[in-house]
Amino acid sequence: MENKLWLILSIAFLTTFLVVGIPYWQIPYSQLALPTSIYGFGLWLIFIFAVILRFSHASISQSFMIVGLSVPAMAFVRVVFDLFQDPTSHNLWSFEILVAAGLGIGIAFGGAILGSVLAFIYWRLPANKNKPYNPIFRRSKS
Repeated sequence: MENKLWLILSIAFLTTFLVVGIPYWQIPYSQLALPTSIYGFGLWLIFIFAVILRFSHASISQSFMIVGLSVPAMAFVRVVFDLFQDPTSHNLWSFEILVAAGLGIGIAFGGAILGSVLAFIYWRLPANKNKPYNPIFRRSKS
């Protein structure tokens, strides 16, 4: 079960990394403006993945940290690539990473909270009380 969970988390990270990163990497450096350059479908996907991960199997910290950290990782790749082309660019790169981290983790945290609320409501329904797996408490009901 743990190996399957880490595989799912890895796929979620890679997917959000690429969906947010590819449009961001295509913007010329002169037109970059964080956080507005990151807004779009990728952030919605981060929110949705955090909800799904938390609702299904992942803990709250796993569900928001894994997909939320894909945004600063994507920004860091951009910084490294641009620094190889022009070492004088990205003078405030650490702030770029912090803004991207705040945005990604904040949106993913909102998704993880919503996923927790939905899972809490779902597992309290009378039809689901006798099901064997309860992701909120990460144990089987006896």
